Amino acid sequence: MSYTGSQLDYSFFEREPSISSSFDLDNADERPIDASRQRVELKRCMDAAVAAGASMDIDVPQIVVLGSQSSGKSSLFEGISKVSLPRNSGTCTRCPIICRMVRKPDPWCCKIGIMREVDENGDPLPDPETIPFGPEIYSPDKVCERIQRAQLAILHPEMDPQEFVDGAIFGTMRNGFSFNSIVVDIEGPDVIDLSFVDLPGLIVDDDGETDNVERVKRMAIKYIERKCNLILLVFHCSDDIQNQGARRLARTYDPEGERTITVLTKPDKIDRGQEDPWRERLRASDQCFCVRQPNMTESRSMSWEGARRLEMEFFRKDPWVNEYNDPSTQRRLGTENLTNHLNKRLLDWIVAKLPAMQEDLRRRLRDIKDGLNRLPAEVANPIRRANELVWEFNEKLKETVNICNFKIPSLVGVCRRSLEVYVNVLIYHLFPRFRPFSGAEAKKGSKASFNEFPEALPKVPSLWCRRNPSAHYGIP
Repeated sequence: MSYTGSQLDYSFFEREPSISSSFDLDNADERPIDASRQRVELKRCMDAAVAAGASMDIDVPQIVVLGSQSSGKSSLFEGISKVSLPRNSGTCTRCPIICRMVRKPDPWCCKIGIMREVDENGDPLPDPETIPFGPEIYSPDKVCERIQRAQLAILHPEMDPQEFVDGAIFGTMRNGFSFNSIVVDIEGPDVIDLSFVDLPGLIVDDDGETDNVERVKRMAIKYIERKCNLILLVFHCSDDIQNQGARRLARTYDPEGERTITVLTKPDKIDRGQEDPWRERLRASDQCFCVRQPNMTESRSMSWEGARRLEMEFFRKDPWVNEYNDPSTQRRLGTENLTNHLNKRLLDWIVAKLPAMQEDLRRRLRDIKDGLNRLPAEVANPIRRANELVWEFNEKLKETVNICNFKIPSLVGVCRRSLEVYVNVLIYHLFPRFRPFSGAEAKKGSKASFNEFPEALPKVPSLWCRRNPSAHYGIP
């Protein structure tokens, strides 16, 4: 297995699955270091497949972040990726953001790209493409502005995306949403191997733009309806879960909840004395987590490490102290525990789906090969062959229209008679329509009104054939 950029080694998928595969979970304990390394390489191969547009043809597992507007998804994105997203009082994320993180010994760097899947009219492109958006970034503080510029470029598909890399961006914001994605590739020694897709938050109103409400919903359905994708369902604790539409949508496409991981955000916003329902929800499922991100005031002067320390100090106190002291729930408190769980869950999920992906890809490769085999043989000299085909067609046409050809003896005659009929009808309809005027009208110099002409021309009289006067050809 190998990949270089978005070029995949598809021979990896063509090999028949083996019982003794190094990706088999049963053999992971025998070679833990090798198995872990290869599982990470497999995940990176999936990232390359998505970058190459393979997710349009095969089911490539991904983590999809789903939540309502202002549910804390952007803060969660920052807590996991260690980079900031644009924020304001309204909807900030207006297109999917694909975040791919890879641990490497090289210094930290980030690359931003735009994945185009639809055209200006919203119609799917035959070949999705990912284009770079600006040079590499070596400081996390500069990622936020680049993402904001990339989103503006996506919302203006009629313009060259590179025009938004530099220059003023004020006054160019649009309120629409796009199915095209921003790709954020992060590499560094302190980065965990994890990939996820952050979707725009579900909205119930957008200043009367009902099309935007449905567009965001369709965008979410596009990702969560695929059974290969894990759903990271984000709830904010400042409102009842029943009032958050993301829960209903997730249940519709994952009724058993086997693909859903729940995250409770903003626990510091719970009214005093109302914590028990949320604590019970955390205890009810081992796929439920609770995180606390710094608020706007705290984040201005706080590092990522400081935010994590503040987060765990929050859970050490009432009303979460019992959950913190319980090992079964403590491992589901905090952003770091969530990130580690997502990493392991995604790798396990990819391994579980690998046989189905291999079979799906083998089937598609067979279809492509069959189509290629049905194509004509390669022509050594295309120009010469084209001239030969034109000459052959000319000879066959001459043979066919020959009056002496016993197979079609009357072809020329029929053509000639049809031509005579056509010409006579054409001339008849081109005749000017004369109408005599009475003496009084003529003196006044009156002219016939165009309204007096009939709307439909009269029936064409029968035309007699010269060769056979007893036969005539009329046009009704």
